[in-house]
Amino acid sequence: MKRSALLRILLVLIFFGNAARAQWLASSDTLMSDIRGVVSNGSYLFAGAYAGVYRSGDNGSTWTSVLKNVDVRGVVAIGSSVFAGTYGYGVYRSTDNGATWVPADSGLTNHNTACLVSNGSVLLAGSSGAIQRSTDNGATWGTSDAALAGANITTIAFTGSAVLAGASANVWFSTNGGVNWTQGSFVFMGSVGAFQSLGSHLFAATVAGAYRSTDNGQNWSPIDSGITGLSATALAVSGSTLFMGTFGGGVFRSTNDGGNWTAVNTGLSYFTIDCLYVNGGYIYAGTGGSVAGIWHRPLSQIATSVTASPRRGPGEYQLEQNFPNPFNPSTVIRYSLPAALHVTLSVYNALGELVATLVNADEQPGEHSVRFDGTKLASGSYFYRLQAGSFAKTMRLMMIR
Repeated sequence: MKRSALLRILLVLIFFGNAARAQWLASSDTLMSDIRGVVSNGSYLFAGAYAGVYRSGDNGSTWTSVLKNVDVRGVVAIGSSVFAGTYGYGVYRSTDNGATWVPADSGLTNHNTACLVSNGSVLLAGSSGAIQRSTDNGATWGTSDAALAGANITTIAFTGSAVLAGASANVWFSTNGGVNWTQGSFVFMGSVGAFQSLGSHLFAATVAGAYRSTDNGQNWSPIDSGITGLSATALAVSGSTLFMGTFGGGVFRSTNDGGNWTAVNTGLSYFTIDCLYVNGGYIYAGTGGSVAGIWHRPLSQIATSVTASPRRGPGEYQLEQNFPNPFNPSTVIRYSLPAALHVTLSVYNALGELVATLVNADEQPGEHSVRFDGTKLASGSYFYRLQAGSFAKTMRLMMIR
């Protein structure tokens, strides 16, 4: 009896231990600010954040601040050097695993770095109206192509033989390592947050969702099966699997070049993803806001994960709390329908006056989501009301500027 009881206890411990590991795990550092990027260098990981650079030597379980009081928008590694692109202070470099940092901005004419990328030999720093370039490990920087004047660069990516840059809703191309740039004819429905290549396809994460290109970025098509209504914020690749971070929806994966998407959010309690990074058998997700930090999970678990999403099923009416809340400037509202119905979803101010009609259409049963842009709203409390058949429910949301 004693042996049997001990065996049962052991099995329970193994089961729950495996279950606890089969999910996203948060870093132990609760002081981390909005995470904008993660990179590996040797045995360390480095994370760029609103409050500086953090370093981890244990696969992301714990982090230590190594560069403080600067707004870091991107981190890259070239050889033994780690670079941090900052907003307002240019570019910093460390050659001793983050112990010390020195400016690496000689010739850098715009110190408000919005993004920083490298292909291992060329550094590109994007900002408003400029993409500046260094080929000597950040010692000197060259003046960007005059064609970019006025372009607000949001992201840059090396994609094989070309370089892509997102400037608001436009795509710029360079075929000579970022020396010269040409604007493409395609215009996205929203600003671009990230580019990624996988095989012969290119992918873009935008405010209006995910897009795919099969002609080297000249034309793009939306790929939103499974993520309808969600803004895409980040992209990462592991083998033939494409991962996407979203605003309010967590992390999704696709194993068929973006043909459809499946949520992989088990254990991830914060669903707005600022960046994704794959390294050493793990995937890392950087978040911001009130629960800023870095989440990590073994890739092997996601490959076999069947618990895709924490959302409720469509067997009954559901109107969920908008996320994030409070919000600025936009938020996502989700709801579920048990049958095909005519739906109206409206937003009202505190006086009961109609502010916006988000949905007024016949919809199919299942889960739905809609993004509400409050750019023109004043700070304060508002209410959103779902009317679907005989079901009606009103909930509160708050705009804070």
